[in-house]
Amino acid sequence: AGVSLSGAVASSTTHVLVLPLDVVKTRMQTGSRLGLMTAAGAVLADAPGRGLFRLSVFLKGLPPTAVGYFLQGGAKFGGYEALKQESFARLRAAGGEELTRRCQLPAMLASAAAAEMAATVLLAPLEVLKLRMQTDAAAAARGAARTLLHISRHEGLGALYKGLAPIAMRQVPYTMSKLVV
Repeated sequence: AGVSLSGAVASSTTHVLVLPLDVVKTRMQTGSRLGLMTAAGAVLADAPGRGLFRLSVFLKGLPPTAVGYFLQGGAKFGGYEALKQESFARLRAAGGEELTRRCQLPAMLASAAAAEMAATVLLAPLEVLKLRMQTDAAAAARGAARTLLHISRHEGLGALYKGLAPIAMRQVPYTMSKLVV
């Protein structure tokens, strides 16, 4: 439980801290040939209100980012540790320390892959939600909960998993190397 909570808090915190960069990156990817500063200026130009309140535009998608990466970090780090320990216990029971030693790397890699896949399944709907809130003014105005309901009702639950395969194809090998190698 401690590893899950630590992973959840660390993942959520780091992703929230870099959310302004994510907002600008999303604008760069959806705009036509925008550089970093031009994209940041375009994001700010779209901001309602005045003064420092306008800077909140760089936090579009904050709720799904915080919740999504809390779930993802808890599942990834806690899941990895639990699966790894369970794998080692089963290997010891099946063939002792020698088998455990020989199979250590494959068991760790499989544990990391399985934990990340579960984490990615938890994260995917919240990533879709975050992107909608960053790119669709109506979604941003509705807020996270209502946008989640809107997507589910009007597009079906499958819409919340758009991009799951590419995210998993990126995240699983990355996590395997990050946690094991």
